[in-house]
This record gives sequence, C-alpha cells and structure tokens, in this order.
Amino acid sequence: MARNRNREDELWWRASVGNHDINLIMNNDPDLKHFSLETVGAGSLFGVAWELLGRFIADNDYLETISLSTGHHLTDTEMILFFNGMKNGSAAKEFTLSGNSFGLSGIRSMVPSLCSWNLTNLTIIGSSCINAECFAVLVDALHGGPIETLSFNACNLQNISALEIEIDDTFPHLLAMDCTTEDISRCKLPYLHTLDLDRNNIQNISSLEYYTHLKELYLDGNDIGRDGCMVISKLLQKEDSSLRVLSLNSTSMGDDEAEILASSLQHNTKLTDLSLLDNQFRVKGCMAFLKLLNDISSIDRTYNSNHSLTSLDLPRSIDSFSCGLKKHIDFVRRINEEQEGNAEAAGRAKVIETILNSRRRMCLSRLQGIDYSYGRVFTEVDPDLLPNVLALVGGKHGQSVRRINEEQEGNAEAAGRAKVIETILNSRKRMYLSRLQGIANSYGRVSTEVDPVLLPNVLALVGGKHGQSEMYLMLVAIIPDLASIMNKKDVLKQEVAENVWTAAVEFGAGDKSRRKTVKKNLASIMKKKDVLKQEVAENVPTAANEFGAGDKSRRKTVKKKR
Repeated sequence: MARNRNREDELWWRASVGNHDINLIMNNDPDLKHFSLETVGAGSLFGVAWELLGRFIADNDYLETISLSTGHHLTDTEMILFFNGMKNGSAAKEFTLSGNSFGLSGIRSMVPSLCSWNLTNLTIIGSSCINAECFAVLVDALHGGPIETLSFNACNLQNISALEIEIDDTFPHLLAMDCTTEDISRCKLPYLHTLDLDRNNIQNISSLEYYTHLKELYLDGNDIGRDGCMVISKLLQKEDSSLRVLSLNSTSMGDDEAEILASSLQHNTKLTDLSLLDNQFRVKGCMAFLKLLNDISSIDRTYNSNHSLTSLDLPRSIDSFSCGLKKHIDFVRRINEEQEGNAEAAGRAKVIETILNSRRRMCLSRLQGIDYSYGRVFTEVDPDLLPNVLALVGGKHGQSVRRINEEQEGNAEAAGRAKVIETILNSRKRMYLSRLQGIANSYGRVSTEVDPVLLPNVLALVGGKHGQSEMYLMLVAIIPDLASIMNKKDVLKQEVAENVWTAAVEFGAGDKSRRKTVKKNLASIMKKKDVLKQEVAENVPTAANEFGAGDKSRRKTVKKKR
C-alpha cells in the first residue's frame, strides 16, 4: 500500500513539473478558479496520473471552469482514467474538451460524472471521432439536468434526433416547467439556452422545433436544406419562441429558403440577430428581407413591419443592383437598431423616412413593384385615422416648433425669430413643410420679403445656425440686384430729404397753393417708393434664376449688376 502511494506521489510530482496549477488543485487553493491543461502540460501525465488529476479536480471546491486541449494525449484510455477519478463530478460549471483524440469509449466514461455533476456549459471542439452516437450518449446523460450551453463544434455529427423524446409519463417533472406541455415534454434539455452545432454534417434538425426556450442557435456549415429552414420557420412562428440569435452561415440557403425564413419573422418580436453569410440567395432572397423590414405597400404595413431585427448579415453582393438593395435594407435595419425596444417609435420613423419621403418611396416602390403616388398612399388611410397619420408627421416636424413655443414661452418675438431660423432659413425643413402645405419652395420667393437693408442681419442668423451653404443660397437669390436697388434707394432718400425741407419752409410760409404742390410732390415720392418695392420683388427671383441658369452671358450680366 505504501509502495502504491509512493508511486502515485512520484507520478503526481512528474505531472506537476512545469504546471503550477496542478499543485494548486491538489491543495484546494481558493485563488484558482480556472484550470486549463494544454498539449505541453498533458505530455507529462502518464497512466494513473490522469486518474489522480480527476480525483483532485473532484475534491476541489473552488474551480469554476476546466479546459482540456491536449491533442493526441487525451485518448479513450486517458479519458477512462480521468473520469474514473472524477466519478462524483466537480464544483466547476463549465467543461471544455478541445482538439482531443477520444471517441465513443471516452464519451461513455463521462456518463457517471455527468449524472451527478451540476454542469451548465459543455463544449467539445474539433474532434472528428465524435459522431451522432456519441452525441446521443451525452444528451441522455444530461437529460433533465441544468445544462444551459451545449457546443459540438467541428465534430462529425450527422443528426441530432437524440434531443427529442416522445410524449409519455416517464418524466412528469418536466411538465411543471414554464413551457407549453407539448414542447417541453419533447425536450431532453429543458434549460438549454445556447446550442452551437457549427461545422458538422447535420441535415435533419427536426428535433429543434420544440426547443422554444432556446435563445441562441448556431448551425453554420451544415447543409440543412429546405426542410431545415421549414423547421426553423415553425420554431420562429411559435408565440413562446425565445430565440434571439440565429446563425445560418454557409448552409446552402437559396432564394426559396430565404423567403421562407423572412416570412416566418413577420410577426416575430424576439429575434434580434440573424446571420446568413456565404449563402446562395441573391436579389429575390434579399428582396424578401427588405419587405420584411419595410413593406412600402401601405402606411399600415410599413408601420407594422418587423422592428426587432437589429443585426442582419446577408451574402456578399455580386452586382451593383444587389449592393443598392442591401443599402436600403441596412437603412431600415439601422432604424430598428436606433429604436431598439420601442416598436412604436421604429414604425413611426419608417413611415416618416420612407412613406412620407417622396424620393425614398419612389425608389422602394420601384424595387417592390408597387405603384408610386401620394394619392395611392393616402386613399388607404381611414379618415378616422388621419389625425394619427398627421401625428406621425408632427412627431418628426411639428414637435420642433411646439418645442420652440415652450422654450420661448412669453416671448413672442424670440419664438418667431427661432421659427424663421429653424424652418424658413433651413432649406431641408422648408422644402418638406412647403410640400406638406402646398407652397412653392424657392429661395427667391422667400427673399423678396427681405428688406435689403436687413440682409446682413438675415445672413448672420443663417450663418450662425446653419452654416455657409445656406448663406451661399441666400446670396445667390438676393445679391445680383442689391447694388442697383441700394443706389435707387439712396436717390429716393435724397429726394425725400430735399422735398421734406422744402415742405417745412413752405408750410411755414402759409401759402395755400404751395402747400398743395408739396402734398403732390410727397404723393409722387411715395408712389416711386411703391414702384421700387415692386421692382425689388420682380428682380430678385429673376436674378436668382439667371444666376442658376446655364447661360454664360446672362451670368455675366448678373455679375456686372453686382
């Protein structure tokens, strides 16, 4: 007995050389939370040393995660020894086996430990010997347990039917869980939240239809085909589906499969992340997702489009049309992202930015094969709902002026000045509001109402709030005739001054006939002033049009006037 103990100590000492963590495990050190054994460290473990390692891990009270990435050092023989020492499981909640060489015998050696182990996360990566039979053994061992995350990544699974059981009375405790009886009674892993089956050879995934409690599902690199898409479609359409993340990269998905998937998400409010990279669908499939996120056919359908999908990765575009289509998809996806958790705000934003934006609506209508006209849009609106539609517009464009009234309450002059700056002198808002109110939109029309003497003040308002581009537009509309107008005004001022002085002298003289002459002269001056105003109104828009026209000689004339 003493001889065996000495032999164990010798093996353990050899195993611990160069791996300080092994000694910490043996001493039950509370500071060691994560243990990782890789190829170099595993090379010093022989025979019974694997069993000792399993025993000390089982006796450790502080380990949280265990990772064994030992390559060819962990075969069926070592697995049997390791789990023979770890029969009663471990305190650790996460267990990872990566790049090892064991197969079915090694998997079976895990069963006694798994049955008594409160494991929540099991990951097996890069083991080509792990097939569907190995998967079934592990799932049966974990059946009804607290496992939350299960990963079989880059293994050799052909099917996952072991996840499903038939309805019977064998497991009555499952019926008490917070799921529908039909679904939960057919799930062997009722607490499973994350299932990663990337890079296997799985084709049949029918057992996943009942896993409505799944939150994340990864099936990259599996040729699931049309039948697989139908299974996922049924899962996504269930009211109690909890799936938030779905990754189906490189699953040979074509246009038909993409349409099936997009259709299933029309009323789904849970899925937020969908990845479909490296698949085979192109324009038709992408169009299905555009319609899912923003159905432009009516205000109601746009408002009730899918607003929960905030991340969507589609196959790489191979032509300019597909690239443009994906830009429209990304535009409405960003609205979902910005308004995440607020479907009402997202719907309102889409209506405003697409239905009530003539340029985008025209483009999207063409893409979706829908008649483009404002009449078509508003004939579909129930008159009783018109206030709601106007409220949508007000939410984007009306709230700003209401806010101005609130901020400038009691100061009508300041409120009026702020509205002029924010709407009249802001080309984008003025264009939109002019369209809504049926008013012609041009800087020339606006500028005829501006007294030239006040031009520096107006430009200061524009420049201070909206920048040089708006100043330039104002100058284009007003400057050409400003010099001649100012000259005429100076002449008029001088004539007024002279006549007023004469009138004062003559009025003082008391000559009745001369008073009549003065009144006549003043009337003539006022008439000239009216003519000048009219000339300003006529010449400013003309100048703006000439300045924007392509006639080089007319531009020279305008510049000469300046």
